[in-house]
Amino acid sequence: MSNQISAQEQQMLQQGIQAVAAHLQQKMHAGADSISVIRFVHQQLDQIAGAPGPQGMTLACAAGCDHCCRQLKQIEISEAEADLMLSVFTEPAQQQALLQRLQQSTGVAAHQPCVMLEQGRCSVYAVRPGVCRKAHSYDAAACAALSEDVPQNLERVLRSEAMLLGLRAVLTPAQSSVAPVNQALLAAAARAGWFSADASQS
Repeated sequence: MSNQISAQEQQMLQQGIQAVAAHLQQKMHAGADSISVIRFVHQQLDQIAGAPGPQGMTLACAAGCDHCCRQLKQIEISEAEADLMLSVFTEPAQQQALLQRLQQSTGVAAHQPCVMLEQGRCSVYAVRPGVCRKAHSYDAAACAALSEDVPQNLERVLRSEAMLLGLRAVLTPAQSSVAPVNQALLAAAARAGWFSADASQS
């Protein structure tokens, strides 16, 4: 991002990251755990997304629109967010079905749908990661064409990025490490005891 924004915008972003990190540190010192902090950041991202955008511009995003869920670029998520996403899969049958989808999906093709995408909708929308909450567009046709130049609200992007990078700054190195979504989810499944770590490599 630093190559795409002005020096002033970069400075504003860095100040935002520092402010977010300081606020989250206060929460953690007061006893909040990492999951609570992540949920708080997700709420803030949703508020940023709900704020009015530039006058005369209408978001193209709508229920059932899944262009950004088809991984134009390999989506990466943090270890902590992967754990949160898997927390909603409480039944063994659900867990095994997800494992099967993960193991059948390479997650690298340009048109590869997210493993959580079902009939054009996110099956874990309430716990979707921050990178998904940040995503938006003012031109669905550009998204459908997998354009590298999708029109977005720069203020929203910068505020969202400050939240995400501020979060990363306060999590442990392990929790904040990122990996391609399928890889991160498989590792999270191993941590949760769905199957052994060795089995994930088979």
